[in-house]
Amino acid sequence: MVSRVCLVSGGTGGHLMPALVLARALRSRGHEPVLVTEGRDVEREFLRRELPDVTEIELPPANGPRFTLPLWLLRATVAARRLLREQRVDRVVSTGGRPSFPVGLAARSLGVPLFLLEQNAVTGRANRWLLPFAHRIYHGLPAAGSTGPRALVTGTPLRPELGQID
Repeated sequence: MVSRVCLVSGGTGGHLMPALVLARALRSRGHEPVLVTEGRDVEREFLRRELPDVTEIELPPANGPRFTLPLWLLRATVAARRLLREQRVDRVVSTGGRPSFPVGLAARSLGVPLFLLEQNAVTGRANRWLLPFAHRIYHGLPAAGSTGPRALVTGTPLRPELGQID
């Protein structure tokens, strides 16, 4: 069965590259990845270079002073709900970064399974906030709090050109 998987990532290589590697792996197994980012120039460049033919969707950017963040979160979550329904997404994978939080909230509100991929030794803010809603968290490194029935240490997905490690 082909799954439509939404990968959400924000920022530079630390969040985005594992999402791109996972998108490639999903695609090679016949699934359809959709990438959600903030649409920053560095993200667009990575996607253009690495996976130009994968569907990319940008959330509204979080510009402005800090006191406008609640309004941005509301707008971004509503936009994320719309895109998850329109794209008929079966599951969501968060690799962290600012856009992960509203997409994770949208997934939860729609009953779409949410999975977290945490590459850091210490769980980042967005993934930490999404932990209560996640079906499973995949850790790239052994970390404090990485035990429990929903946690699994898998390692961080690497680009093939970096080699393969068992």
